Amino acid sequence: MTYSLKRYAGLLLAIFLLCSSFAGVLAEGYVYTEPAKIVKLARSTPEEKGISSQYLYEMLNQFDLQGIEMHGIAIAVGGEVIFDAYWAPYDEDTPHIVHSLTKLFTNAAAVVAISEGYLTLDTRMIDILPEFVSEDGPLENQDKVTVRNLLTMTAGYGRMISGSEWRPLQTSWLEAFFAEPIPYEPGTHYQYSSGNPYAVSAMVQRTTGMTAEDYLMKSGFSALNLRNFTWQKSPEGICSGGNGVTCTVEDMLKVGILFANEGEWNGTQILDSELVKLAIGYGGKLTEGQDTYAFHWTDREDGNYTAGGSYGQTVILVPELDMVISATAGTSGDNYSVFNDYLIAPTKADREQGITSYESEDEYSAALERKVKTLSLLDNPVLTASYVGELVDGKVFEADENKYNIESVSLDVTDDAIVFNMTDNRGTHMIVNGIDRWAEGETTMTGNYMHHQYQNELEPYCAYAEWKDDTTLSLTWRYPQMAFVDGIELTFTQDGSEMTLVRTVNVNSGELITEPVLLH
Repeated sequence: MTYSLKRYAGLLLAIFLLCSSFAGVLAEGYVYTEPAKIVKLARSTPEEKGISSQYLYEMLNQFDLQGIEMHGIAIAVGGEVIFDAYWAPYDEDTPHIVHSLTKLFTNAAAVVAISEGYLTLDTRMIDILPEFVSEDGPLENQDKVTVRNLLTMTAGYGRMISGSEWRPLQTSWLEAFFAEPIPYEPGTHYQYSSGNPYAVSAMVQRTTGMTAEDYLMKSGFSALNLRNFTWQKSPEGICSGGNGVTCTVEDMLKVGILFANEGEWNGTQILDSELVKLAIGYGGKLTEGQDTYAFHWTDREDGNYTAGGSYGQTVILVPELDMVISATAGTSGDNYSVFNDYLIAPTKADREQGITSYESEDEYSAALERKVKTLSLLDNPVLTASYVGELVDGKVFEADENKYNIESVSLDVTDDAIVFNMTDNRGTHMIVNGIDRWAEGETTMTGNYMHHQYQNELEPYCAYAEWKDDTTLSLTWRYPQMAFVDGIELTFTQDGSEMTLVRTVNVNSGELITEPVLLH
């Protein structure tokens, strides 16, 4: 006992001296730095959560076999990440445009606004935004459109408004929306449209005094620690409710987990539980014409729920397995069927048979790990050359009149790269294309007409050049933050005096291949 007391007294003395020394440091100008927040989700393994690595391995193979271009995948069970994979140049830290998956964020802001009393499901659109109603009064059925109708895509509009239609629009998007005819009785006709969530975003902003993004973060969404999250705004300064969010695959996963947990995050109720159930569609249809679409969640009628964005941006809820999946992609294919057929359904079947352990799958685990390490969309560049390269090096080719507003193109040819310079109505833009390698950089290159009308001020890229023959130069441009991949084919006359330019893209709401542009 005496020894213990002495040791205790000694410990107190040591602490006192240590604190005294720290006090001296503090007195000399030490500045406290708050510890960095943990932004990544906890990790586990497939087998620890009762998931077979074999199914994950076969799932990856199927994406290849079916020609579905995936960029990133993250899968969580019980809120812990059991698997993630990225195809170079896409990675876990680089944000990706999620297109219509943005509606999840808009609708989450609406859920918070409803739970805090700023809105109700029955709030009329014209009561919140009355100044946009025509001087002659509301259009037919316009005075009946409610928040509920807008969230469930049953507002009565007769056509879809795509984000690609409004992004180039520099005037008021609300004025455009309020001019849209409403031929159907609200609540009786389903019509998907990005105009609806934009109106919701505007109503959230009008009633709360904050943009949907700022309001969400203030309400508790900041606890998710979303990384590299951005949300484009309209010319009116309103978050573009139907699209425009850029975030990481894991951020998408976090939002999916929040909904799967009925609005709870680490013990804190961020979103109202009952409203989240409505949002996912657990209670069935909210209105007569709703179909299986709730607040951007769709009941797949197989026990799973999905929310998506164009070209394969996906979040999947699998309540039966306590599983959430998020994915980015650049595809016109259906990636949901691969997830379901090769991972979800087989796992459900195993559970029905009482199979929950895959401890002996060391071989598949190792094979899966090796495969993940080799995933890449950066094709091996081929070392090629042509005598035409010397003829056109530094030459400025003037373009004939064209609808793309291209004025001129020039090439700077070196041993390890071909620099493509293009001048159009927006200015002069440059992309360095590696020879026998991928070059990386950032560019202002015009791409809206090929990229669903997205046009960022500066876009990261990976690019390489390959001579297909003496007179044909192929350039490949891949954008790590977007779904799009451009191909540029330049065809020269044998003397290098003329060039024809054709541009292609992997996916787009508009044209996939441009009209040839002649330059000389």
